[in-house]
Amino acid sequence: MGYCEVEGEQAHRLTGAECEAVGHRTAGGEAGGAVLTGKRTASSGEAVVVAFRGRPQTRFFGEQTSGVPTGNEMYRLSDGAMLVLTEVKDADRTGRAYDAPIPPDVEIVKDPRPVARNQDEVLQAAQSWLLKQAACRRP
Repeated sequence: MGYCEVEGEQAHRLTGAECEAVGHRTAGGEAGGAVLTGKRTASSGEAVVVAFRGRPQTRFFGEQTSGVPTGNEMYRLSDGAMLVLTEVKDADRTGRAYDAPIPPDVEIVKDPRPVARNQDEVLQAAQSWLLKQAACRRP
């Protein structure tokens, strides 16, 4: 089963391996997958989200991202101060540029209460969706 979690500025398979083309091959040859996002998915994490946008057999679960899917450049000024300018917006495979929070396909707000710490409704929703996909069905 393949699913990818994008949280904070880290992107990784939930198995702990590097986030790559996740999921199983479908009859058409495309790997499907579920991408998990949250409020702390920012910057390079959002770049991973954008990279999966427009991809067949892929859905996004969780909360909208932080809203900084951009690239910055640092410039040292003559007095030693640093000027950081946003110079790049992330764009998906269709050419759509992003410069704001990226909403998921399936919005699920995490329960912040301590009693819910061991429950992951986002992961459960992604797993449920994946198991309904032909490539992930158990024989």
